[in-house]
Amino acid sequence: MMPSHRVEFARMLLTMSAASNSYKTRRGLGVRSVWAHGVLVLGTFLLLAMSFPNPGWSILAHGALVPLTLLAIRSTRKRTLLWTTYLGGILWWLLMIHWLSRVTFGGYVTLCFYLGLYWPMYVILLRIMDQRTRWPKVIAVPAVWLSLEFIRAHVFAGGFGWFAIGHTQAPFHPSQGPGQLVQIADLLGHWGVSFLVAMGSGMIVDMLLRPWNKSSRKWYRLSPAMRSVALWMLAIISSLFYGAWRIRTTPVDGPSVKVAVVQTNVPQSNKQAPTPGTMLADWTRAIELTTEAAKASKPDVVIWPETMSPSAFNAQALEYYLNAPTAEKGYEVFYHQTQALATELNAHLFIGAHAKFDWEIISGDDDRQFVISTRRYNSVYHFLPQVGQSVVRYDKIHLVPFGEYIPWVSSVPWLKNQFMQHFSPYKIDYSLSRGTQMTVFNVPVNGQQIRIASPICFEDTISRLVGPMVYDGTGHKRVDVLINLTNDGWYAGSVEAYQHVQNAVLRCIENRVPMARSVNTGISGFIDSAGALTHWVERDGAFQNVDGWSTKEMILDDRQTVFGKWGRWPVVVLMILTGLRIVFSLLVPRKVL
Repeated sequence: MMPSHRVEFARMLLTMSAASNSYKTRRGLGVRSVWAHGVLVLGTFLLLAMSFPNPGWSILAHGALVPLTLLAIRSTRKRTLLWTTYLGGILWWLLMIHWLSRVTFGGYVTLCFYLGLYWPMYVILLRIMDQRTRWPKVIAVPAVWLSLEFIRAHVFAGGFGWFAIGHTQAPFHPSQGPGQLVQIADLLGHWGVSFLVAMGSGMIVDMLLRPWNKSSRKWYRLSPAMRSVALWMLAIISSLFYGAWRIRTTPVDGPSVKVAVVQTNVPQSNKQAPTPGTMLADWTRAIELTTEAAKASKPDVVIWPETMSPSAFNAQALEYYLNAPTAEKGYEVFYHQTQALATELNAHLFIGAHAKFDWEIISGDDDRQFVISTRRYNSVYHFLPQVGQSVVRYDKIHLVPFGEYIPWVSSVPWLKNQFMQHFSPYKIDYSLSRGTQMTVFNVPVNGQQIRIASPICFEDTISRLVGPMVYDGTGHKRVDVLINLTNDGWYAGSVEAYQHVQNAVLRCIENRVPMARSVNTGISGFIDSAGALTHWVERDGAFQNVDGWSTKEMILDDRQTVFGKWGRWPVVVLMILTGLRIVFSLLVPRKVL
């Protein structure tokens, strides 16, 4: 007798090679053992993980959902199907966002247990689609997967849109080209790229399970399997041609603005618990890098990372610093030095700093007292040469759960305290206030006004936020350049920086607008409107955990995009149609097999 696991493995091979048999016969070949479930879950686990950086083998993403889809269709044990896919989903997320544990271990684990639910949700919905509808998998797989990606990116504390399967096709290193397949993002956003990539898995499953025999002798009457292959090939080839055209027509000259990005290398410990010595050293180094960049390349604009200033720069904070009852007394000097620096270097400075209002005294767990502002914003300030600070600033709109505010329990003090103890990097209330205005900064360059918007930190990963920053309500551009100010010191040296870059690339393509990124600890550099990565800050071959600067002449792109005008509406329609089809199928009798 063969061992049971070998018998099960042989059964799986028969299942996947039985394409020439009738559909009814093939449905008798099921996946039964826990071992077989585990192998298929592991297949998707590995293929998906390797599709993202690092190593970022994007080609694997086109077949990554095949094992999970076969399991959804062939499993004969529903309970085993649910717990194995849930366990696989949890472990996958624990691996992919392990860098988050540096900030909040409790929040990291809790988030992974939530995100892991999407794997069993996928197999349940796809199983319903398989048993009760006639949708080919080349359509059903991307429709279900994309719908769940969309939900994940929007629900619960603002959603978590990282690791969409379409992100795998975006470059994350300067050695890679801009990518032809991702260019369709200017039509349907990164959602369209996800649909295209997931089609590959659906097509492979159809090749394995749908009949290859023709329903007619006429040459144009393709078999069900061949119809899926033809549909996938049409989508891929069309996307490649479209992508090549969009890359070729990307402007390489014309109106431009010269921008310098400064990359600091400030440890997160210096930001959380600064001493007078470390604070002064970090500030002095930032000024040195800025001066060096300005004198060497004479940029029009210089960008610093997020919250690089030790002090807030709004008027009420500057007044408070004059007679502050804490060590913050005299902090207005940072403001005056920044103002003088802009004039000295004859450059527009964009500085990350807080805006603070309304101070009060609170007590910590060790009975120490702190003076904190009760209303704080994570902001970007614009300093003009010869003029000083602009009258407008940008306050961050999308706050990071647990990192910048405590979701759900803010109105329940004792529960909020428990959250801060177990899910937060801080032990006192650090909550920030949300901005409300999508500020546009105007920078005069060679007789023209360059319009700049400045998503902060992870805001450049959020499609529904960046789109309205760039386009007005009529679908016309209101912004020429995006600048992203980020502090990735929380995750210094981790793969998070490359994953962050992939998100930013898609924002540039969706809106056909270039972006400059200034990131504490890296990665800093430039992305053009086709998603090409250039001019990264580098020292001795390293992009992270080093400081430096880089300058680039950023070419403006006046092309409008379909996604800029219509946004997520096509995706919402697809999701609604998919949901209605599933609901309707549950209300009608199971199809006869």
